[in-house]
Amino acid sequence: MEIEIIKIKNKQNSTLVFGNILNNFLSSLKILHWYSPDINLHYILDDLYSDLSKKFDKLQEEIIEVSRYQLSSFPVLNENDFLFKIEDNIDEKNIILIFDKNISKFLNLLNSIEINNFIKSNISGLNNTKEDIVSIINKSKYLISIINLK
Repeated sequence: MEIEIIKIKNKQNSTLVFGNILNNFLSSLKILHWYSPDINLHYILDDLYSDLSKKFDKLQEEIIEVSRYQLSSFPVLNENDFLFKIEDNIDEKNIILIFDKNISKFLNLLNSIEINNFIKSNISGLNNTKEDIVSIINKSKYLISIINLK
């Protein structure tokens, strides 16, 4: 009798993909920060990057721990669906448009049914960390909207 081994994506791989998505999103923010000609926008994006970097670290570590110890499967995501690209011509108006587009895509992922079901099905602080991230993003969106009105 022969046994066929079929390799499937395991929990660690799905959490690794999510980690790559988080890092890609942070990288896009850093690039927008570097190229921002407006000093206020520059500082807002820098603060956002710093704050999210810490919260993403906490979120990812919590997800890994929950996946390991509660034996809960993190949703399998297609990394290519969540690429946060930066276009060639970067000016202040374009930076805000790119920011809005990338933030919207990221928030859709963070608030997706799959992520929310994973959070609800586990005993953890994941929801608090997720809400902290949303709050940080909303604060930055508000501050950028004030700049955009000028």
